[in-house]
Amino acid sequence: MDRKKLVLSAYTYEQFVFLIADDPPMACPRLDHFGMSVETEQELDDMLARAKAFHARDDRVDIVDKELTDHGMLAITSFYVRYLLPMMVEIQWWDFKESERG
Repeated sequence: MDRKKLVLSAYTYEQFVFLIADDPPMACPRLDHFGMSVETEQELDDMLARAKAFHARDDRVDIVDKELTDHGMLAITSFYVRYLLPMMVEIQWWDFKESERG
């Protein structure tokens, strides 16, 4: 094992983060991120609660709290979280609204 590669399962098996260590290590602005979606707002709230619980034990957890962005036909609720890695993860729930037909 070369101890330079790390693959992290991210929510489901088919979603993952593949990392390779290098010198110097990656650095980026705070809000550089990659996104993942969940099927329900309750799933999003559960993940946020788990992140906040972990933050209570370790202040290296960086959280940007839940926010709703409404685009009319689509509302996206999301939060951002980071722990030890340079990039944040944005967890999103996409609420597609039914079109109104008159």
